[in-house]
Amino acid sequence: MEQTEGYVKLSVNDSCRFCSINLRINGIIAHSRLIFDRYDKDNVCSQLSKLGLVIDNTSFRSYRICRRCRATITRLVRDTEVLQKWKNAETEIEIEIETETCPGEDDSSADERDREPTETPPPAKKSRKSTVVPSRSSVTKVVLTYDKQSEKIMRCQSDTAGIVENLAKGKFARAANLMSRHRELKEHLKASMLDVVEADCVTLCKQQNQFMLWRTSAEELQSFSFQELHDDLKRLSPFLFNILSKITNDSLPHICAAASVALRGRENRLAALSYYINSVLLNGGGPKKEVFQQLAKLGITTTKGYAVSKQQEMANYWTAPLNHIADPPSISPKHITDDS
Repeated sequence: MEQTEGYVKLSVNDSCRFCSINLRINGIIAHSRLIFDRYDKDNVCSQLSKLGLVIDNTSFRSYRICRRCRATITRLVRDTEVLQKWKNAETEIEIEIETETCPGEDDSSADERDREPTETPPPAKKSRKSTVVPSRSSVTKVVLTYDKQSEKIMRCQSDTAGIVENLAKGKFARAANLMSRHRELKEHLKASMLDVVEADCVTLCKQQNQFMLWRTSAEELQSFSFQELHDDLKRLSPFLFNILSKITNDSLPHICAAASVALRGRENRLAALSYYINSVLLNGGGPKKEVFQQLAKLGITTTKGYAVSKQQEMANYWTAPLNHIADPPSISPKHITDDS
């Protein structure tokens, strides 16, 4: 405050920065607060920053605030916190789906699209003729919320809109069906499924997992069982088992034979079933050496030398006759054809 002849000149800091009310009463500054109080962590400046107003301490603007403006800021901060809680409650799910009906599409067509399939299954499954994702006449948008504050709205492409919508609705079977018909997504899904198959094969090829095809000693071959081999496949590699089961129409011997031949391409020591087949072939005198060589290349048998050696080993160890190992596993009539 500057004092001149006849009057007092007020300083810029003698008034409130926001409402410009005079804070000097009878020469004393009263009922005010410092805006940039460095000893107060929750000062007026920091509270205004929370509200989105950034101010600077300059020489031509007051660094004081009156009590009334201070109360207004406190109330705004409190109300803003309440408002933010409401926003958080509304955006608790970070991804929301908004489907808009385009002009020309009535409510009945939208209802038909969202209608659940009937519970009565069709008499027989038919293969899908079309691998193209059906076209849509609606628009699907995704709302992304970052840090519970900023939002970004993305419009889905027509070929992925149905996938996003069904995922959001929890209709995973429908979403998976659409993914399998999407050209690019199908390739990514294929790669992921192959990774699962690879993991199953690695598990089967680890000897410590005691997979039945590893049991090739004379003692272990005496208790060879197709049912146990089937159960081991199902226990150790469920995904690979489901694939083989689907291919072979759930035929137990065909599942076991297919798995054995395929896995010997990866690990030649998985030969329990091959020794079983050796015994079947040698039981009636056996084919020529060349036949064994061709079958060994396919992973079906071992070479004739290994086959004869193992047969002699089993003959020396077993007390029971060998011919019982040549009995084939039971095959359901539905898997037997005229060519069998």
